Amino acid sequence: MTKKIINPSQILTGTLFNEPMRVETVRANGPDTWIVGLVGTQSERFRSVTLTSRDIEALTIFDVTSTRAVAQTLFRKTQI
Repeated sequence: MTKKIINPSQILTGTLFNEPMRVETVRANGPDTWIVGLVGTQSERFRSVTLTSRDIEALTIFDVTSTRAVAQTLFRKTQI
């Protein structure tokens, strides 16, 4: 299994967050943890969270290169 990598500008979704989150910053905080600065795509609220590799594996990560797919996915989620 390949490890998921988080980079700025990506969008994260999953049960850890109550809305899709845009990655602003990422910095290592040890061999298996990262401090990630996130902004809610709907609320525009900034959050700094610590994620482990296990947390990251549970997330869906959208790259900005697939912005159309992200926009469609986010639109569908807001319509629920």
